[in-house]
Amino acid sequence: MIREDIRKGQRVKRFKVEALVDGTWTELHDIISEEPERSMTTIGRKRILCFPTTEATQIRLTILDTKDTPLIKTMSAYLAPEIDADSPENGEKKSSAYYVFFPGSGSPVQSMFIGLGKQMTVKQFRFLPAQDTKEGMPLDYTLSISPDNGQTWAVLAKGEFSNIVNNPIWQTVNCTPATGSLLKLDCSRITSGNRIFYADLEVLE
Repeated sequence: MIREDIRKGQRVKRFKVEALVDGTWTELHDIISEEPERSMTTIGRKRILCFPTTEATQIRLTILDTKDTPLIKTMSAYLAPEIDADSPENGEKKSSAYYVFFPGSGSPVQSMFIGLGKQMTVKQFRFLPAQDTKEGMPLDYTLSISPDNGQTWAVLAKGEFSNIVNNPIWQTVNCTPATGSLLKLDCSRITSGNRIFYADLEVLE
């Protein structure tokens, strides 16, 4: 995910992202774009790119064309499930209302990050578990919100999805209202597997 500081306008017109793999810089392309090799144009307030899983020691952003001196605010990388343009329920898609990411394995807590695309005052969160499997169903939750891209967090709600396995319908979480652009759903217990599975999400103001 790349973000420009757009207080002085959007400046980047074309860029590329490379990964240092085994000592060699390899260019990465957005795999959910209809034209991956020609998709690295503007960035704006937030640009999310999806790449094949890549083991790299460094990531490099090169600005190839710009209207003025580029002002890059942040750049971050996440380990997400393998997806392509048609992948259901597995991360960010162009048709999604939100951008969903999963951290790498190894943590005792299963987390799910939900980029809202804008600052929202969240009052309610709705979660529909996967309908074709009982794997990855969250049994408990801590829902948090960040106003600054994950630097600080405020807890919106804590609780359990007590009957989610036998009754996998929409689960509604009423929140202590707070404003931010990034949600995090932490679950210390899931039914099985190594990440949370879901069918749909809703975030209500």
